[in-house]
Amino acid sequence: MRADVLLALSNLGYQIISESSFEEVLAIVDSESIELIIVDASGGEADASNRVVELSGAATLQPIPVIFLSYQAARRADVLSKEYRSFFPVDAPFQLAKLLEKIGSIVPPPARVHLDSDAPVSPPKAKPGKISSIYRIRAVAERDPTKLRGSYGGEMLHSGSSFEAFDDEALLPEHPQREVFDEILRNTIGHSDWLALHSRRSSFVGSAMAASLGLSEQQNSFIRSLSVGLQSGLLESSSGLVTSDPFTMELHSDLSELVNCYLRSAEIIEERTDDQVVSQGIREIAKLLSGESKGSSLEEQIVLASDLINRTTWPMAVWDHFGNHRALRRMKENFPTTFHPKILGVAARLLAEAAALSDLSQAEGSLPEEAQEAHRASILRAKRDALTRFGEHGHLSIKIADLKPGMLLVRPLVSWDGRLILESNISLDQELIERLWRLATIRPFQSPVLVAQSGE
Repeated sequence: MRADVLLALSNLGYQIISESSFEEVLAIVDSESIELIIVDASGGEADASNRVVELSGAATLQPIPVIFLSYQAARRADVLSKEYRSFFPVDAPFQLAKLLEKIGSIVPPPARVHLDSDAPVSPPKAKPGKISSIYRIRAVAERDPTKLRGSYGGEMLHSGSSFEAFDDEALLPEHPQREVFDEILRNTIGHSDWLALHSRRSSFVGSAMAASLGLSEQQNSFIRSLSVGLQSGLLESSSGLVTSDPFTMELHSDLSELVNCYLRSAEIIEERTDDQVVSQGIREIAKLLSGESKGSSLEEQIVLASDLINRTTWPMAVWDHFGNHRALRRMKENFPTTFHPKILGVAARLLAEAAALSDLSQAEGSLPEEAQEAHRASILRAKRDALTRFGEHGHLSIKIADLKPGMLLVRPLVSWDGRLILESNISLDQELIERLWRLATIRPFQSPVLVAQSGE
């Protein structure tokens, strides 16, 4: 759903919640009262078709008014107009004012409204007499960077392409002036979708890196203060500077402009919160970016690393897989500063995790057919040797980001473009694992890694 729609509805007093799983939607509908469903199916023909298939035959949703946003909405969702009691197709592109008028005619504000980019869901009921100005996404473990399950932050780095993917409540720091940081996050929405998403992704990834390093809750909160505060100066800057990637800047003057923008962020935070610790931390980050400082804390290095990683992997509104390798390579080259080895390690792991989610089926760089034949023969031989040595069953399937020292490979590692990386019967140590993580940022591996179970 467009960020300007979310913000406008929030300002009108509507309470908003978003779900990405249709199964979750149906489960919530069974227990909650819904006044309006808004379905954004404007992503193209396939998106509209998928939404129609999901909604068609969903008997528990049919009594609820539905606004269906899509190109040629009436034609594409004709079947739904026959199934649903109140169905309102709205053609994209649409005017925000007219959409708000349509919503208001169905459910006058303030009221509870559900928005969803994939499917509908009901928000929890508000407490009597209280309607919050913005209803935030439910805090679940996957959206809380300090409580990730089965991820190191790479999944959100790769997939955090929509405003609804993030839970601002989990991203905001525990700070006496928490409302200031809340306002900064909200204002990024009005500035640009890119800045709104970058602010949330960089805060999430920085917090996830801190969790991977075992830093305390206080340190993690400080990192989120720095991450959100760092963006405040960008709200006063041009769009070209906002989306700039320091790893690809050729002119020193361009980098200096971004440094000055971050110094302005420090001034804003000091003026608005009177917190000299956070403002001084942001100044230190600006010095790190300029190459003037080498003695910064882990927290400040994490915030800078996260900011740079997000800029180079999301240069515009599209994920750039090869930004993974560019970011890690420049960081290892000590640009713009000498990063602590621990930070390089967790950065490599989360970037490898993100790279594993990339679709490289159409990417350039696949081997010529003749070379593929030779590599296929080598891979087939390596797999046969592994089956003879370790058998077919009883092994552990591990994500590349979950590799640990002492694990024994029981199958060869093969890259996405058909190259044999490692044969089986190799015991992994930390140095080899980190080399694999770095390699995976540019050449992800096929399927999960198979390792021996303990005692094999």
